[in-house]
Amino acid sequence: MKRQKLFILILSIIIVTLLFFFFKNTLFEILKFQSEGNLDAVAELVKEKGVLGCLTIIVVEALQMVVVFISAEFIQIAAGISYPWYMALPLCSIGILIGATIIYFLVNSLKFDSSMFKKSYQQISQYSKKNVNTQILMYVLFVMPIIPFGAICYYGSSSKISYRRYIFTCLTGTIPSILSSIFLSKAISYTIINDTPIWILILVIIGVMAILLAGGIVLFNKVLFKGEKNTPDSFLYPVLIKIAKALACFKSKPRFNAEGLEEVEGPFVLLSNHPSAFDVYYASELVYPIRLAHVSNRYYFRKKFLRRLFNKIGAIPKMLFNPDFETIKKTLTMIKKGYPIFMCPEGRLGLDGTNYYITKETGKFVKQLKLPIVIVKIEGAYLSDPKWRKHRIKNKVLVSISKILTKEEVLSKTPDEINDIINKYISYNDFEFAKEHNLIYRNNKKAEGLENVLYHCPKCHEEFHIKTKGNKIYCEHCGFSLNILDNYSFEENDLNISNIHEWYQSIIKYEKEQLIKGINLSCDVKIKKFNMKDSKLDEEGSGKCYLTESGFKYEGDLRVKSFEIDSNNLRGFAFSCGEEFECYYDNELYYFYPLYNKEQCCKWALIVDELVKENEK
Repeated sequence: MKRQKLFILILSIIIVTLLFFFFKNTLFEILKFQSEGNLDAVAELVKEKGVLGCLTIIVVEALQMVVVFISAEFIQIAAGISYPWYMALPLCSIGILIGATIIYFLVNSLKFDSSMFKKSYQQISQYSKKNVNTQILMYVLFVMPIIPFGAICYYGSSSKISYRRYIFTCLTGTIPSILSSIFLSKAISYTIINDTPIWILILVIIGVMAILLAGGIVLFNKVLFKGEKNTPDSFLYPVLIKIAKALACFKSKPRFNAEGLEEVEGPFVLLSNHPSAFDVYYASELVYPIRLAHVSNRYYFRKKFLRRLFNKIGAIPKMLFNPDFETIKKTLTMIKKGYPIFMCPEGRLGLDGTNYYITKETGKFVKQLKLPIVIVKIEGAYLSDPKWRKHRIKNKVLVSISKILTKEEVLSKTPDEINDIINKYISYNDFEFAKEHNLIYRNNKKAEGLENVLYHCPKCHEEFHIKTKGNKIYCEHCGFSLNILDNYSFEENDLNISNIHEWYQSIIKYEKEQLIKGINLSCDVKIKKFNMKDSKLDEEGSGKCYLTESGFKYEGDLRVKSFEIDSNNLRGFAFSCGEEFECYYDNELYYFYPLYNKEQCCKWALIVDELVKENEK
């Protein structure tokens, strides 16, 4: 492995050195003469460089393919500026011939293997289907401006395609890309010679790239994946993964460990804890290029654009904490087509840096699927991006497979035993994780938003008097206060509360003690009723919510009808911190916005959880 890395390093140094001298002694001189309008000097310089200049183009084009990560456009545009198109095209093509041949020789004769080549293969194999011809796939990929030539050549040489067909595909498939680079080079020269505004050049570059990308997408959609609509094999799936990666990694540093996944054959059920909004990405990236059919909140399917987008990638809608027969139907359909299923069985984002217990129906459901179960644990994501905080803090996130159950193990266990295993292996504590890895969260607003979770004072036991400012959380009623340290633990205090989790657990304990006296919650609210098929049919109103041992009741105005949910039919309330709590009734989603003490949204969800637990005993 060290020899392979050294080989790539040496090639990279050679490429950079050649580029440096070619740019310094040839390209920049040509640009200078062009800017002066001295075309005779340009011709003389090209003639002076002679064979050496041509060889530089060929060698750099060849070697950049071997190292994969250096863009071919650098040397192709340089060739287009330095030589007429009828010379630049064959020079680049000769370089591609040599580079593609080297890759084929490394893979098939020397069995050259490196992490970089494996990554290139995975990058391409994500697009590959068993019924897609290798040559056709290579032709389409060569048109895409985001795929390195070397990665495509490595993929092609790793297939069963013959060298003759492989090299013919490489030579003919790269012509459109080379010509587009030459066109850009002429646009650059024209801009310099005629003193054209730079924004016109930028528009030309964007236009050419957009045309190539659009052409590649059309070919992907209409040729390669025709008949693969509404499944994870949609060409949109890797695009969305890349977008999610850019967003997630901007404020996190994820590390992935998929050890053991290679032993799982066929479709499987991937289950993950749910500490942050980016968990869908973390779990998807962990198993990529395996593509997952995601079970997602039905709420996100309401908007026409999102519904079409999620349907195209084979996402499966699910009503939170409610039976959903469409979910079962679509899940079985995806399994029959061979796709793994992804779910977050907690059903909502983590609240205090540890996991919720999963919904009771999870074990029964996954057992009926008769598939292996892969359990994923995400650690560090909560402290980086908790649901109650509006800003993210960049830090370490660890995503790993914590347990795998074979199909035989799943079938041999009861639903309750499966639930116990899932609960055990999605279990996490981000405060222990931060302590173990000596993580530091340098931010001066670490407490802001916590008042919507830690709504109960552990000292005076008053509710909704908790306030936050910067890194401080305090009670307006009794003056109790704590500061959050850089490792996200609390400073030493008389109540020996070490972190957010311990404070929240004290609230749960207090609420349980109060439940013995009975449940009698009420709240004046504004309400919004969401139509699951058409957002234009949403309704708004106002009224009052009640929660007792008998269940949940809403009494409202004529715009949104009153309804009741028996306690035996309650499964849980999702909520947004300091905004609303929510539930489904008769397949419609209701959001309740408290008119006062918006921190109580968390309280309603907590009490419903405890009521459900009591009813399940």
